[in-house]
Amino acid sequence: RIRRTLRNRFRNGGIFQCPIYGYIKPPREKEDEAVRDEAVRKDPHAEPIYDDWFTRLESGDTFAAVADWLHDLGIPLPPYARGERWTGPMVARITRNPILKGIRVRNNRITKRINKTGRRKTVKAPPEERLERECPHLAFIEPARFDRLMRQLDERNAKYRRRGKDGCDL
Repeated sequence: RIRRTLRNRFRNGGIFQCPIYGYIKPPREKEDEAVRDEAVRKDPHAEPIYDDWFTRLESGDTFAAVADWLHDLGIPLPPYARGERWTGPMVARITRNPILKGIRVRNNRITKRINKTGRRKTVKAPPEERLERECPHLAFIEPARFDRLMRQLDERNAKYRRRGKDGCDL
């Protein structure tokens, strides 16, 4: 029931959980009130930062180099970041977030119970479980530029990808 409720809230424009750098999420008025997509807005100061960020990656910079550049500029960390400075994995995670091109995604991954141990492990969700919604007012980067950079990064980093037992990419 909880899962069904959360899926329905997402479809209706709610559940904007952890904003990344550049998004301003207003505080909730009441405890049970959901923050809707329309209430979330872009930080106008982040627009040129994201443009430079993507330009640097397109020109061949690494995620760590972009993290150092952000740290040197004094750009504040995202609201829910645990560290004290920008890191390469943090930049990679934010770079790959499709909200930058104006698409909200939910249920990329689901948990499966392992009966032998009773624990759970996270696996990619089947396509029918994945939810997407377009929010063009939240886009920092044009979708074509975003997709082009993702292909470029996948090609550049393919040699570092883990392989499965059968030798195929995971």
